Amino acid sequence: MTTFAAGVFVRKRFSRFLSLAFCLAVGMICPGPAISGEGGGPLRIAVLYFDNCSITDREALDPFRKGLADTLISSLARSKDLQVVERTRMEALLTELGLQQSGAVTSDTVRKAGKILGVEALLTGSYTAVGTMLRIDARLVDVETSKVLAAEETCGPSEEFFSMEEELVEKILAGLNRRNIARSRSEIDGKAFDALLLYSRGLDALDRKDERTAGRIAGELHRKYPSFPVKDERLREAGRKE
Repeated sequence: MTTFAAGVFVRKRFSRFLSLAFCLAVGMICPGPAISGEGGGPLRIAVLYFDNCSITDREALDPFRKGLADTLISSLARSKDLQVVERTRMEALLTELGLQQSGAVTSDTVRKAGKILGVEALLTGSYTAVGTMLRIDARLVDVETSKVLAAEETCGPSEEFFSMEEELVEKILAGLNRRNIARSRSEIDGKAFDALLLYSRGLDALDRKDERTAGRIAGELHRKYPSFPVKDERLREAGRKE
């Protein structure tokens, strides 16, 4: 092996070591044992906004709570074994219960939210960004008992978010003995994490009733990332008005 090749090999190994160290360090801060649920009929669930525990660009990453929830809802809804509440309905509930800020979810609010939405379980968790590294921890909580049905995590470079998110969903479904409908690789490729952050800002603007800002963001999203799927009809409409 040449000196140059050996140097590249060492740098790659060191980079992987740093990634693993980051994931393990965050895991020690936000641990959670996994408890598998049992298979059965369709499980009715809703996805709450995850807590933003980011060290880097925390304020800028706060709207990501909306985009992350939207992405998880779309992915989980592919399973025929789950019935997933739409994000707009969840947003209305969070506003009604005053749960817009991180850290406001308690056993009491879990039961209250579950009763209003008519779901059996709520998916909640946190995400942590340090530099270009991103870790997402998810917990699926039983509404009646507050028991953790599944606790999973994924970690890696933010540019690999869509592969990480797919891995997380697969882990959750496997832990619940639920089936997943595989997403084609073409659905993941070409989706920049920056595009998702921009999409998240658009959703946040809509939730704040700021349609002008939402329209501007939708236009920017279309110009910069024309292949990014804008699933929210309200954001698409705002973009057409701009």
